Amino acid sequence: MGIERKKEIYIIGHKNPDTDSICSAIAYASLKNEILGRIRKGESAESYQDFLVNGETGQDVTYVPARAGQLNTETDYVLRTFNQSLPVYMNDIRTQVKDINIRRIEGIPADYSLKKAWEIMRQKETSTLAVTNESGVLEGLITVSDIAGSYMSVLDNEILSEACTPIANILDTLKGELIVGDMNKRLTQGKLVVSTATLNVIDQFINENDLVILGNRYEAQLSAIDNKASCIIICDGAKASRTICKLAEEKGCAVICTPYDAYTVTRSINQSIPVSYFMIKEGIIAFKEEDYVADIKPIMMQKRHRDFIIVDEQECYVGMISRRTLIDMNTKKVILVDHNEIEQAADGVDEAEVIEPAALGVHVRHGEGGIVVDADVQRGDNAGGLCGAAPLVGVQLAGEKMAHVHEPLCRQQTGHQLLAAHFQREDGHGLFALLGGGHGHVQGDTGFTHAGTGGHQNKVGVLETHDAPVQIPEAGGDAGDDLALLGALGEI
Repeated sequence: MGIERKKEIYIIGHKNPDTDSICSAIAYASLKNEILGRIRKGESAESYQDFLVNGETGQDVTYVPARAGQLNTETDYVLRTFNQSLPVYMNDIRTQVKDINIRRIEGIPADYSLKKAWEIMRQKETSTLAVTNESGVLEGLITVSDIAGSYMSVLDNEILSEACTPIANILDTLKGELIVGDMNKRLTQGKLVVSTATLNVIDQFINENDLVILGNRYEAQLSAIDNKASCIIICDGAKASRTICKLAEEKGCAVICTPYDAYTVTRSINQSIPVSYFMIKEGIIAFKEEDYVADIKPIMMQKRHRDFIIVDEQECYVGMISRRTLIDMNTKKVILVDHNEIEQAADGVDEAEVIEPAALGVHVRHGEGGIVVDADVQRGDNAGGLCGAAPLVGVQLAGEKMAHVHEPLCRQQTGHQLLAAHFQREDGHGLFALLGGGHGHVQGDTGFTHAGTGGHQNKVGVLETHDAPVQIPEAGGDAGDDLALLGALGEI
């Protein structure tokens, strides 16, 4: 629970996705993750600076392919054929609770003492702790106010037994040593008695199962045991004699020695009460990780709670958020592929941070034959909008299919090697060769370059990643050949 989850950047296509949209998301996510993997292994991030934006080299970043609708039959067949996992379903890209900064402070067991809960609050700098069972299911909340309220119950001399306080909690609170008895035993009956009077008086106050605080007076200790006290606490660091220990064991009376004086013990002992006695059990407002922030915000503004609990689908405690969390919350980060229109994007895209507009990933689309550069597609350098970018290189094959690759990848030697390695299977079947079915090849000296509308087509050397030249299929080729794109990526 204390482990922070990775920051996910979703790569997603248009609504009612076709095979192009799904394959583009999977392919681009695979390429992006491989680049990050290489950087984390020691390669220079500068080699890929034109390909990564917004500090994407962080150790906590991962790219997740997503879909904005249900799969059609063709796409389902493709994913099963090439053994690809189904992209995450996201029909709404609005910010969810799981996207914002959840304070993932671990829950505490119901038997924890108020003292231990207070120490955790100070350490974690929080005023609220969740109380959970062994399975992590939320049972209640304990707050600073609840702990303060325990001091107001000092006049209730039966509160320790009412709260079923464990002996172990008393030992921890008073830094005591258990001389006789079972630390797992609980106080279930009796009251708290401080033995300061004479023996004649104290005998009238001590009843069966009482908890007695006293000093090193042998007679007072013996009187408490004879009156069937459930536990005696000997203060000021005094030790219990062998006779007292033997009698206490015979009577079933626990004996605790503490270095604190009687005043400190009397003031502190209520801190040993388990948090289950004071915790809030009813009326707890809890949200789920999948809830949308826009839906829960009115509730958070209306209820004047300091913290709000977050649970998962199994009602297990996850963490807490506050109203302040909404001030600097993170929105979803997305990369759009296969389209560049808000109307085609998943709902809520206007609330997301679009770190790359559409078509910057691997993209198969219809068009005329030939090797071309999409000079009209521009890349948006400012996050959060569907803006323009640098040209995309497109390899257009006869048969109305094109594979797009971001042009900066082809500027440097590292980019050449990355592209060739990523789009080539170990058995030598290059991605682009897989798309081919005819004859001829594309080669050159300097990688991808622009091919204008006037027919001045320069050559593309980086595509020759296969033993044989890249082959151009005949016009009217099988439309299903573009699916080889996904198959090649599946074997990286």
